[in-house]
Amino acid sequence: TFNTSMTPLWTQTGFAPEVFVRTATGASSATSMAAVPYQNYIDLGTGGGASFARNDYIVIEDGVASKEEYLRIQWVEGDRLWFSSVAGNAYPRGLLFAHAASSSVKVVTLTAKTLTTDYTVNAATGGITEVTEFGTGNKVVVTYHTDLVMPTAYKGAINAHPEMGGAWGDWVGLTLESGTYTVGLYGEKAVTVTRFTESTSYTDASPPGTKQFLVGTATTIQTNPRISSIQNCYNCHNDIAFHGGHRRGMDTCLLCHGTAGSGDRPQYVAPNAPATPETTVDFRTMLHKIHHGKELAEGANYIVNGFGSSYPNNYTSHSYEHVGFPDLPAGTKDCIACHGSGNEAWHQPAVRKHSLGQAWPTRIWRAACITCHDADYAMAHMMVNTSSTGYESCDICHAEGKEQNVERKHLIR
Repeated sequence: TFNTSMTPLWTQTGFAPEVFVRTATGASSATSMAAVPYQNYIDLGTGGGASFARNDYIVIEDGVASKEEYLRIQWVEGDRLWFSSVAGNAYPRGLLFAHAASSSVKVVTLTAKTLTTDYTVNAATGGITEVTEFGTGNKVVVTYHTDLVMPTAYKGAINAHPEMGGAWGDWVGLTLESGTYTVGLYGEKAVTVTRFTESTSYTDASPPGTKQFLVGTATTIQTNPRISSIQNCYNCHNDIAFHGGHRRGMDTCLLCHGTAGSGDRPQYVAPNAPATPETTVDFRTMLHKIHHGKELAEGANYIVNGFGSSYPNNYTSHSYEHVGFPDLPAGTKDCIACHGSGNEAWHQPAVRKHSLGQAWPTRIWRAACITCHDADYAMAHMMVNTSSTGYESCDICHAEGKEQNVERKHLIR
């Protein structure tokens, strides 16, 4: 009998522990770059990726205490091995440990064992007891679900990708900041209606239940002031339901789309999806682009990959060049319709800087302004005013009190 490192073990259908025995090793390589905890990919040395394939199980730093870990590859992109992200459960979401460059990576064969026939589980203690011998000296790998333990570092964004990394606010691997966090819960029900021999299936989700809570040294609940009230959204949208009816309510949307650095469906999930570099589903970018779609210089080129069915075509591409709100002669300028009357928080982007420092400064101006000002000359203006180390000089002209400040430039005329 041996025990898992965390307890209790969930045993409900779909969440029950799975036990594997390592019976062989195969091709090997080594990492070419260091990796941080929760990173959802590793890079190998030149040509190393040729020895690995989708669905291979691998072990990193075999035999090294507090470093050895097992993962399953979702996609091989050259010499990069992709796992998943917080958006998916079918593959490991990322690394558990930090790994230095030159860390060993091996293909392993994991043989599944059968509950009751080969082993039993004590859910409370995390005990796995062999019923039949697993093989002397063989390593055992257990995949299981347990109760949430608040992490000490950020686990990365939805569909995380280095193109949408620290420069866009993804703090993967950085220490959890003190502050206000939100947890949400919702349910859904599938209904099939049959009339006159024809059946139609629907999915309807509940409105969300959300709870804000404090982490670390924070003492007061803080709300995001950019939108004065979520009710502003319902002034135009009588109801908000997306993703085939699986998600409902603005509070639910924000649980995912409020995360900086979140990407659309990536090629490591849907390999045949078109490449969409630096396309984020973070609402500070996405909502502006959708509501301003027909006014964009490159509206037809703003492509967002969403859900799909059959791998490797499991995606659907969307564009919003036909959308415009409010529909005014001067374009989309009624900012208070969403941000709220009397709200001044949107007049300047909020600083997004980790208290312990980060390798690359977060582009707070570009992430907001590029959403509407997407013409080549506007892009060039933003790039010229961003230093080689990532710092933006936009405050000089566009901060509150400056001649070209945000509020002045967005007045309805």
